[in-house]
Amino acid sequence: MRKIAPWFLSLVLGVATVAAGADFDALLTKVPSNANVIMMLNADYVFNSPIATQENWREKRDQAFASGLTSISPDTKHLVLASQLDFEVLQPMWTVAAAEMENTVSLPTLARQRKGGIDQVDGKQAVKNDTYIVEFAPRIIGAMSPANRQVVARWVRESQAKTSPQLSPFLATAVKEASSDAIVQAIDLEDAIPADIVQN
Repeated sequence: MRKIAPWFLSLVLGVATVAAGADFDALLTKVPSNANVIMMLNADYVFNSPIATQENWREKRDQAFASGLTSISPDTKHLVLASQLDFEVLQPMWTVAAAEMENTVSLPTLARQRKGGIDQVDGKQAVKNDTYIVEFAPRIIGAMSPANRQVVARWVRESQAKTSPQLSPFLATAVKEASSDAIVQAIDLEDAIPADIVQN
């Protein structure tokens, strides 16, 4: 049974209670078309909200990141997390994340922080340990787990070839209908459960 990497688990826990919105198209092109779970985080919206300002969420987030309680960088503006969930064992076959950052990411620094190595994947610089973290553009990074280099290379190649998101009809509708104050968490169950089981 494949376990969820701690890096992605912390992302799930972070996304599960916050709002989403804004224009995520550039990040959504990094989501493989066979994804059946998607989550979205608009950090700008969340941390600029009145309650966040009143309760000083930004400082608390910075402290949590510095102490290792969360892996979501304080520089994160927008985040998309997606996976292909195996419903029989309730474990992801793969998980990807795509993030727009406030500042340019230094992969050598990231590699030192994560005790990983630097690799080139389909022409893109990447950090590798239990997860591949790829620099798609100066402020756009993506990550994939598990760290299967062949699968990651194909993901990078397909992501760069897309000009628009390619999601299942259900996920595409969920993303399209999301507003700036909506929680975006969608699971596509089409064909996942036999009809006779549903009827019983």
